[in-house]
Amino acid sequence: MFNNDYYEIYLIDSTTGSTGNYAKLDCEGIDFSSTFQVADLADISTRKAAISKTISFKATKNNNVIFGNLSNLNRYVDDSVNLSFYFNFDITQDIDCIVLENKVQIFKGKLQFISSNRDSSGNITYECYIKNYIADFFYIINDKLISDLNFSGFSHTYNIQNIVNSWSNIYTKNGVSITGNTGDGFVYSMIDYGANIANDTSFDNQIDYRNFRPSFYLKEYFNALFTQTGLTGNYSYTVTGSTAFMDEFNKLIVPNNDSDFSFAQAPSIIFEVNRNTTPVQYNGNNQTYRDNTNHRTEYNNLIGFNNVLTGATGQTLINPALVNGNRIVFNKTINTTVSAQITFSSAQFSGTDAQISFQCLYRTSSTGQFNNIGQIVTNYNSVTGGAIQYNPAITSNLVLTNQFDAGGEMAFVLYIDGHVPEGISVNYNLVDVKIGSQLNSSQVTVGLNDVAVLVGQNTQIIKQVDFLKSVIQMFNLYVYPDPDNPKHIIFTPYNDYYSKFNANTIVKNAINWTNKIDNASTFKQTPVSDIFNLYTFNFKDDTDYYSKYYKDKYGVTYGNLTLTGTTNGQDKSIDLIFGSTPVPFYNGRSVPNLWELDTNNLKKQKVTVPRLLFYNGLQNCPNYEIGIVSLSAATQQYYFSHIDSGNTASYTFSQYAQANEFSLSAQYEFVDLTFGNPLEVFYTSGGVLLNYGSGKKTLYDRYYSNQIAELTDSNTRIIELTAYLNEVDIQNLDFRTPVYFNSVLGQNYFKILKVEYSNSQSPSTITLQTAYLNDSNTPFSGYYNSTYAAFIQKNNCGSGYTGEASYYLIPSGKYVSQISQANADAMAVNEAATSGQTFANANGICVNTGVTFNLGFAITPTQASTTTPRGNYCTNTGTLNTGSTIFGFSGNVPVRNISSYYANSTYYYLTDTSSTIVSSGTTASLSGMTYDAYFVEGSTKTLTCSSANDGSGTYVNYKISDPHPVINTIVKDSTGTSYVADGFYSDGTNSYSVTGGVITGSYTCSRSPVIIS
Repeated sequence: MFNNDYYEIYLIDSTTGSTGNYAKLDCEGIDFSSTFQVADLADISTRKAAISKTISFKATKNNNVIFGNLSNLNRYVDDSVNLSFYFNFDITQDIDCIVLENKVQIFKGKLQFISSNRDSSGNITYECYIKNYIADFFYIINDKLISDLNFSGFSHTYNIQNIVNSWSNIYTKNGVSITGNTGDGFVYSMIDYGANIANDTSFDNQIDYRNFRPSFYLKEYFNALFTQTGLTGNYSYTVTGSTAFMDEFNKLIVPNNDSDFSFAQAPSIIFEVNRNTTPVQYNGNNQTYRDNTNHRTEYNNLIGFNNVLTGATGQTLINPALVNGNRIVFNKTINTTVSAQITFSSAQFSGTDAQISFQCLYRTSSTGQFNNIGQIVTNYNSVTGGAIQYNPAITSNLVLTNQFDAGGEMAFVLYIDGHVPEGISVNYNLVDVKIGSQLNSSQVTVGLNDVAVLVGQNTQIIKQVDFLKSVIQMFNLYVYPDPDNPKHIIFTPYNDYYSKFNANTIVKNAINWTNKIDNASTFKQTPVSDIFNLYTFNFKDDTDYYSKYYKDKYGVTYGNLTLTGTTNGQDKSIDLIFGSTPVPFYNGRSVPNLWELDTNNLKKQKVTVPRLLFYNGLQNCPNYEIGIVSLSAATQQYYFSHIDSGNTASYTFSQYAQANEFSLSAQYEFVDLTFGNPLEVFYTSGGVLLNYGSGKKTLYDRYYSNQIAELTDSNTRIIELTAYLNEVDIQNLDFRTPVYFNSVLGQNYFKILKVEYSNSQSPSTITLQTAYLNDSNTPFSGYYNSTYAAFIQKNNCGSGYTGEASYYLIPSGKYVSQISQANADAMAVNEAATSGQTFANANGICVNTGVTFNLGFAITPTQASTTTPRGNYCTNTGTLNTGSTIFGFSGNVPVRNISSYYANSTYYYLTDTSSTIVSSGTTASLSGMTYDAYFVEGSTKTLTCSSANDGSGTYVNYKISDPHPVINTIVKDSTGTSYVADGFYSDGTNSYSVTGGVITGSYTCSRSPVIIS
């Protein structure tokens, strides 16, 4: 059984202000068997945390101290102390931890306390949950909303200049103008939100400014996710991938999807008025009057206020105003809560039935008609006896939520109604009206030249984890930690995650697990072709005009895709929170239309589901002017107003900022944000699909097709086997890296799908998938060995003889390996070890090492005879006769020498290239010998033999050190006293390069030698 002493689990204190305290837990009896997995074939949209594990720690004395003696019900946690364990252990906070096996770190992440349990015998255990940092990150954001993200640093003035600047990636952050790159900040792309625009072609080139709303780049959502308040642990991220993917990712924007351009004012009282002076009394007579001009009924006796309370939050920004003491005027459109309270009393005559309603009145402009938008009614029954009944004071509280338009007015009235309204009178003096709520936020619409407070999401409740999950699913992103910093989370597409599984790189990238595989264990092989029956990729339905038109016509959502698998599989789906966006091309512009039709068949702004679009930069188009489109109250016709009638040129443009469902890459690849090819598109005439480049048009083509092709291929198999992994293997476990092994059933390359690891002393269960190479590169032909040479000694000689060391050569390229260069080289080494001996025994010579000769060695006989000191040599025959082979020694092993002269005091011997004696002579014949005379034509300018052989040269008599010129032959002048100049020389048969008086190269001539008499 595994000894738990090999495990060490440390808690690391990372609280603010901590000095890096740590504590080592006792691991007695714990089971740390864990499953490591990055994805699930059963559901390709699922991403797995590398490890999550529940562990029970015994309540040892040490563990009790570390866990702060949790069994003590009187314990107290002091939040002001910067310590997260020992006496201050906080069960509500996760703690950084590391797990070591045999002193090797196999895990780093978070420990979450679950419970302290005491059984009937009094034994206490601490149940904890260990999770990696990716799991912890998603746990933290699980209940957070997109609306919680902070984009306030991007606040700026909503004006035309800032709109135009954004088209060129110029934006404001923290009050500073920044020129960024695509992917940074926000952009006011052209999107038709239906902002007060009639279905009228007369406005084709007159664009309402309210159709320009800021769209954050998707990258900024990632930035906000990883820097938000409450995200403890210093998490960071990288989105990475191929150049094509990063080009797409950086273009992605999240368009504003609210019914108008607004922001949420934090819960607060924005504006407050009251009345607390002399009571006002009136009855039901003349409460309204008829306006002969507009033929309407208007209210009299509006409740008056005598105090505007100061210091209300947001008052400066939103700034309602009290007019004539009885009307509140809104300068911005705001959807908010109004709470009003009034105290009144009444006097009622005999025989009178009546009701008094406390009403909130509202009109959209100062010339409009007030309408009752909310009321509290008090009923009074008639009294008898002719007496006047005095009703006691009561307090009415009215609370309502409404959208109040900029320029609209709100008022209040006590309205008396009944059979005889004049038979009752009222008195009021205590009135208080609050705009805004301490409990609910107010939605403030941004107008031109207002401060634009940017938010990630206003009106829809969208979880951050759902938003991030949909991005992951949309682009088939794999999520994994940086090996050097597990709190740094990396997102990359499937194709890039498995980029090492490429025909040209898989061999050199693979790790060899041949020695780890348990060949005696069971090998289970299963196909993966039955993973699904139907697989659908679904965008969320929406009712914007073109989405609804497409769904009504074809019965499916624009851009959805359904794949058909096998009947043995289950139906599966990927369901995004994002909607697809059919983008029409009209009047020279591709513009998303995010509006719907109302009951009068007019455009109506709407809240849409979130969506992603490409920002394609500025595109040429017919001239258009940005202004304001309004509806005339008098004529009920729309009209266009200039922002500055004296300077319309500053608001007229010939390019527009294009947001679109498709984009063209730098390589002119057409890419669309749909999973399947729509049955009809709106960006071309006649609904014809566009398709440029490789044809990888859809999201499915680019990010899922390789994976699906792999899983449905008949040759793809799942292998489950047993292997002996250790703590170092787990520490370095990387699902991106191919695994190779050679087993009793054959060899192959694999993807690691799952590792079920207990410890280094127990076998692990490994689930693998056969590697699938899906690329168009030249197939990898393998690694070829480098040249390998070795001296191998003959070992089959008889007594008194020693085998020579033969030179055994394996040329480069003889062996090829699919594993690695080292493996190919090892093949060459293995040949030398196995076949080299046979070669040496067959071709080597047995040397008589019992007889040695003390000889000099040099390039001339004279030098050899005079060389000191001399060396010991031997021959195969034990003699120095012609035909004998001379050997030197490398250690005690005989080795042939090079062609040259050997000599003792009596004889000299000339050997050939096999070190065999070809001639000999006495040293006495060398007495007084200088250099042998030989005719050589010399010139420092002549580089070819032909120049020496054409008869035009001047032949000179030189002295050379060898009658047969070879490499290292010395060449001197005719007197034999000085070395010749560097250059080329020729005897007609060969030419020689001479450097420093020595022949360094020899070249054969084509002509016959010159005959010199």
